[in-house]
Amino acid sequence: MNDIFVYGAQYFRPPNPCCSRHWFHLRNIRDNLGFNTVKLWVMWNACHPFPETFNFEELEEIVEICKELGLNVLLQTVLENAPYWMEREFPDARYVNARGQAQELSGNGNTPTGGHPGLCFDHPSVREHGTAFLRSCGEFGRRHPCVIGYDCWNEPHIEPVWNDNFWANLGDKLFCYCPFSTEKFRDWVRNKYGTLENVNQSWARYFTEWEDVRTPFRCGTYSDWLDWYRFWFDNLKEQQAWRYATLKKADPDRFVMSHAGGVPPFLPRVEAGINNYSLPEPVDMWGCSFAPRFQNWRTSECAGVLDITRSCAKDKPFWVAEMAGGSGHYSGLSRCPLPRPKDIRTWNWLSIASGAKGIMYWCYLSEITTGEAPGFGLVKFDGSLTPRAREAASIGKLLKRYAHVFNDYQPQPQAAILFDPDNSNLTFAQEDNDVFGSETHIGWYWAVWNADIHARYLRFSDLAHVTEKVLIVPACQIVTEQVAVHLRRYVEGGGTLIVENHFGLFSEHGMQQTPVPPFGLAEVCGLEEDESESTFDSEKPFLFNPLEEPYSQAVHRCPTVLMTEPVDAEFRARTFVTPLLLTTARSIGECLGNSLAAHNRFGRGETYYFGTCLGRSLFHRDEGAGSIIGAILSQKIKPTVKGKNLRPRLIDAGKEALLCVFNDSRSEAYTESIAVPDIFHQAIDIRTEKRVSVRESVVKVTVDCEDVVVLYLWEKKCFNGLNQ
Repeated sequence: MNDIFVYGAQYFRPPNPCCSRHWFHLRNIRDNLGFNTVKLWVMWNACHPFPETFNFEELEEIVEICKELGLNVLLQTVLENAPYWMEREFPDARYVNARGQAQELSGNGNTPTGGHPGLCFDHPSVREHGTAFLRSCGEFGRRHPCVIGYDCWNEPHIEPVWNDNFWANLGDKLFCYCPFSTEKFRDWVRNKYGTLENVNQSWARYFTEWEDVRTPFRCGTYSDWLDWYRFWFDNLKEQQAWRYATLKKADPDRFVMSHAGGVPPFLPRVEAGINNYSLPEPVDMWGCSFAPRFQNWRTSECAGVLDITRSCAKDKPFWVAEMAGGSGHYSGLSRCPLPRPKDIRTWNWLSIASGAKGIMYWCYLSEITTGEAPGFGLVKFDGSLTPRAREAASIGKLLKRYAHVFNDYQPQPQAAILFDPDNSNLTFAQEDNDVFGSETHIGWYWAVWNADIHARYLRFSDLAHVTEKVLIVPACQIVTEQVAVHLRRYVEGGGTLIVENHFGLFSEHGMQQTPVPPFGLAEVCGLEEDESESTFDSEKPFLFNPLEEPYSQAVHRCPTVLMTEPVDAEFRARTFVTPLLLTTARSIGECLGNSLAAHNRFGRGETYYFGTCLGRSLFHRDEGAGSIIGAILSQKIKPTVKGKNLRPRLIDAGKEALLCVFNDSRSEAYTESIAVPDIFHQAIDIRTEKRVSVRESVVKVTVDCEDVVVLYLWEKKCFNGLNQ
């Protein structure tokens, strides 16, 4: 597997494609798209019709065709569609939502064969039969040399949470409250706290028996919700490890991977129990689903998703496991825009520049039924190629030609961003969603993206080993004493810490702390926070306000912050206005007569503290806020290549390189001159195969809106032989 770059598509999810058309479609994939790999969904209910019977006949036929055609096969094991005989035998294994409703098996948009959402794996009999199915999948794959590996869990999360019912409310989407998950949670709490007295102290309760400890289902409290989702993080990680170990035991010579469907914080999906730091730990490789047009992402958000996916994979390879091939569905009649050829180009080269080691499209053929039809496919339902499919084929040829340049490439992050899922859990307990945290992080990454650097995302447990010069800490309401110790050492040692308000307002149990910031961080930052005022984008009360009058005080209407350092700029405060009470820090930003931004030197390092949610100002593309963070980053970090309106990224292989130049604008084309390392004297546009002049280590590039241009750079003596 190390000698090829995996490039292919999801091919089979019954009933699509029709079994009589497998030869035609698989030839089309090899001959007209040039892909080297296909993914096949191995559906539990389709392959396990009776307790002692496994049926892989159609999969066997497809794999044999792939073998003959020279296509690699990735088997996607899917247990979120349980056999109906299991539901009849174990009715108490159904998932139960927060309203106490058991979920009967049925069809779903992503599971046309029924059996959705599966049965709860906290039920021992479900786990037992799931083990038998996974073992059979591994034994099937082991028999076929063209099978290269397994994706053991498609988009791991608490499966029923993504409820497709039009009438579903939040109570319908919170899981699992079945007796088995409830008891497992109670055991988790007992193991964590040891005694009821400790639980009572941490949760502010008056339990007298362990049976009193229950799963939270009512909003308004923090401690129990924080522990509920910590439990699910651990529970899903254990389930991931079980799937991995079962497949690996059956087929020890092939890799077992998994990939995320939601990538927090860029998608607010905390209720799904997704912790993309812990889920990759048990598997060999990690990946992500990637549908930018579905989310209306800009290129900056796409880059952030890839940076955090790579960060969570740590030293393991990561793939873009599901790159959108067609339009996704909002409902049966409403779909997102179709990917354009320029989108396919941008997404692929952004993935390569971010360090991806494999790309798979979702999917090859447009869907046959359910709300997903006729979407998602690279090709039309008759197999004819679309403009985006032709572009995907062209990209595949270029990836093969230049694989020697990027195969060993790994981006070198120059800034770190702290995102610990505990803070998402707290925001969910506060708001019943985590939109606030997502918007904040999207804003901060926009600033990093514009600085032409990569970021490494960290959780609390990674803070002992921060090597980056700048550490950004967005929306971090929870801070523990250990976290404070690590941050103090980081700044003392010469690091630059950038934080925003409510930094450490709450403990790990959701209890308010004082001062803010706590645990000696007030000394590090040279200040304490005063009382906060909320400020609103609408500038009007959102509760009963029949005359729709705005707030009378300017503080509630996103007032302007005037900055004097590191540049003269102004921006609008968002979410909170928190005056800063300075001790050793200097005020560098004022708002309504109060200090709202401060700089402090501590040890060999320094801190920048903002008494507002600067990330949400950045989310709203506030140019003043962007210039402030851009100035801080540019003082500390020197990117390898730098643009003005264009965003260059260099894939450097020593004597050769690929310069990927992205245009994030949705309406403007830009032409810029970009300096490259002085080792490179020759350049060619890999798409047009036209020479590009390199004069005094500068190349001139024109990039259309939402597009990319890729230049191959080389020394005079090193050239890969393209026709001129």
